[in-house]
Amino acid sequence: MDAYSIKRADLAKKYFVNDLPGAFIPATRLQNILENIDQGRPPSESSQLYLLQNGLVALQQFALGGMTYEEFRNIATGEQVLRGYSPQTVKKIEDSRIEEIKTTGTIQKAECEREHQRRESIPQNISKMQNQQLRNRTDLRKCVPAGQNRIDLANKYFVTDLPGAFIPATRLNNVLENLEQGRPLPLEAVKYLQQQGLVNLSRLALGEITYEAFREIAAQELASREHSLKIKRQKEESARLRMIEEAKARDAIRQANYERERQKRESDPKYIAKIKNQKLRQRYGLDQFIEKEFFARLMDILNRFDVGNRLSDEDILWLTTKGKDYYTEILETAFHEREAEFYITEYKRTNDLWNAVNASGHYRKCKQSRKAHELLNSIPATRKMAPKLNSAICTTHGGVMRDLSRFDDALKLGSQAHVLTPKDFRPCTLLGAVNIEMGNYSAGSEWYEKAEELGASKRSIDYDLRGILLRADNEKREKLKAFLLREDPERYKWVRSFKA
Repeated sequence: MDAYSIKRADLAKKYFVNDLPGAFIPATRLQNILENIDQGRPPSESSQLYLLQNGLVALQQFALGGMTYEEFRNIATGEQVLRGYSPQTVKKIEDSRIEEIKTTGTIQKAECEREHQRRESIPQNISKMQNQQLRNRTDLRKCVPAGQNRIDLANKYFVTDLPGAFIPATRLNNVLENLEQGRPLPLEAVKYLQQQGLVNLSRLALGEITYEAFREIAAQELASREHSLKIKRQKEESARLRMIEEAKARDAIRQANYERERQKRESDPKYIAKIKNQKLRQRYGLDQFIEKEFFARLMDILNRFDVGNRLSDEDILWLTTKGKDYYTEILETAFHEREAEFYITEYKRTNDLWNAVNASGHYRKCKQSRKAHELLNSIPATRKMAPKLNSAICTTHGGVMRDLSRFDDALKLGSQAHVLTPKDFRPCTLLGAVNIEMGNYSAGSEWYEKAEELGASKRSIDYDLRGILLRADNEKREKLKAFLLREDPERYKWVRSFKA
């Protein structure tokens, strides 16, 4: 049993409703009311009505501050005892009490009735009996000040262990109020008291004994009943605690079984491999379903890459064609980072500037252009190099400056590269892209046309333009789309449906 279940059980016990299932079930009406009462929040009108409708009068009065907890406890314990019996059970208990009374000789029902009839039939005794009853009832009214509530009446007549003494309009409460007002009880009420084992209270009501004599006997009877009730509660509490312990034991067994199954499962090589594959895929953003025909190839690539190996050209070709659905952004970024690290190491080892160019290109693709700028900026300006290499460095560095939004520097480096290799389309592509991003659409278009003349594909140029449109704000995007459609509506018809 968890902590919350134990807490609900404690609340039910505290407020004497642990015989009602709703006190233990989370979010039920009764359970919510108990929590509100325990936290000091007054019940709503609907909650009060609910308590009254379910016979929880004492709890309703206590929640409204109408009685102390000690007073509530005295009443609520009795209410709970009454709830514990069905009508059939109550009848059996009452019958057994009557039989017990008869056999023990405390009083016999038939003799009692005959005695009443005899007394009432003797004229000389009627006046004497009435005078004695009047004196006894007068003495009762003197014992407790007028205006006492139901709790005081129950205390006065030593029936604080009986719930009916506290609940308005119950048979016992009506008897006590009539007794307190000095009104004679009907024969049915006297029989009721005798059936409940309250023989001396019936004798007091009939005026057969004085209140002082009744008090001495009734106090002993109350103590005896309370002792029996205490024993019963102890048994019930023992049973409840035993149930809790049994529940804990069952939970412990279930937990132990689960732990054994978990250890067995986790020691299975197939399970270990499965979990390893899951973690590997999660590490590279591959949470989606993988087609069976591609699974082995993909996992082979991931396993080799994860232990520090570079991906081969064949691996990249597969990932960008058949396996493109699995070439995630995380995997692609990790690939370019590893390639950049490889070429940096080679550059330091060989001092070959082509390795610096390649490393910078990979830094750009994994969005680490600042590292590329630091690397290219570290090349001595005085170092002599072939025009093609120098042009490649300028073009790459110009692309880095474009990434960093340093467009003037990018134009300068692109122009230097074009002068060094006027037949290479790459500097022209750079100059076209930078001019377009700066809003120089005509100049950018001219550079792109020149790049096409030198061998650049329309597809690569369109790819550049898509990237520019994607990064632009709404205003610049609309201006560029309008320009491209004016330039060549057929060539650039794709911009009509372009969405960022």
